[in-house]
Amino acid sequence: MPISAPAILGAATGAIVLIAGLWLLREPKEGTKRAGLSVPTRMATALALLVLGYHVAAWSLPDSWTPIKLPIARWWVLAIAGVLMLSSSVAMDRRDETQSTRDEEAR
Repeated sequence: MPISAPAILGAATGAIVLIAGLWLLREPKEGTKRAGLSVPTRMATALALLVLGYHVAAWSLPDSWTPIKLPIARWWVLAIAGVLMLSSSVAMDRRDETQSTRDEEAR
């Protein structure tokens, strides 16, 4: 069974997103933009990209190739879960920054 051009394009897009998630897992060098993210936020972003990349590729490929995937009709569940995970991680980072600022001012 031949694979269509949109399937190849979707699988390539998923692979690119997955590779971006793997790239974020690497330890950043000092002074880079990634170094400004906290480790939990960087890991949450990487995990979200890994899951999203897998599902984009899985939705593009034949069902027999990827038996484990969220049905495409439920893409919104994946989107909501990713947004909630990333926004809560950023909110906790900001809360920690505020708390450390208050602690320094109290001294």
